[in-house]
Amino acid sequence: SMPAFARPKSVVATPLDEEPLEDGTDETFTSTLEVVDETVEQPTDEPKGKQVGVNIDGIPEFREFLPTQLGAAADLGSMHEAAVRQAITGLADAITQYEGPVSAARFASLTAKSFGLSSVKSEKAAAINSIPPTAKFARDAEGFIYPSGVKPNDFQDWKRQEIGTGRDIGDISLIEIANAMHDLCQLTHGLNNDDLFRQTNLAFGRSRIGSTVSARLEQALALALKLGILAKDDDQFVSA
Repeated sequence: SMPAFARPKSVVATPLDEEPLEDGTDETFTSTLEVVDETVEQPTDEPKGKQVGVNIDGIPEFREFLPTQLGAAADLGSMHEAAVRQAITGLADAITQYEGPVSAARFASLTAKSFGLSSVKSEKAAAINSIPPTAKFARDAEGFIYPSGVKPNDFQDWKRQEIGTGRDIGDISLIEIANAMHDLCQLTHGLNNDDLFRQTNLAFGRSRIGSTVSARLEQALALALKLGILAKDDDQFVSA
């Protein structure tokens, strides 16, 4: 197995230009992924010199997809119409080609912005996520939407993030985190549990590990071991 930056890559979509949003409504999309746990350390601009990370310059950096205006806010009230459904499906294709797997919460948010809204209620968010056909866009157990034709456990890429930038840990799929763990262990010839979590955390733009982050890293490590891309060698995790 080889690091992600040495593997064949899928075609990446060109970023779209951002346009100003129209005045939206006061609707609020509530998601557990967006709830800030004040007990958890959030990304900061803490000087990088305080922690030394593995050199991962060869890994592509995460770039945020910038949606363009696809329609008016009222169009999201007509999601039964073919044109609206086609636009939302096309958006799923563009986002996943550019960013990789996208969480249900993030997809709903980006769709809302594409139709002139800053947010949508949870019921509408669920309706938005039901539109991209699962036969084309696979989902994992958490509801992440994957690039067309890619099965979740077959996804081999990941994108590094600078400190204080990029997605929240809950908006990064477990397989992407697991892929990062694989490459970090390969680059270092093995890491113990604490160092693996610290290096993975740094690779995704975080300087400290809180309880929520730690729990997600544990889930990703379990997935990496289950898929056989990591193995345990005494107290070290090594790429397999």
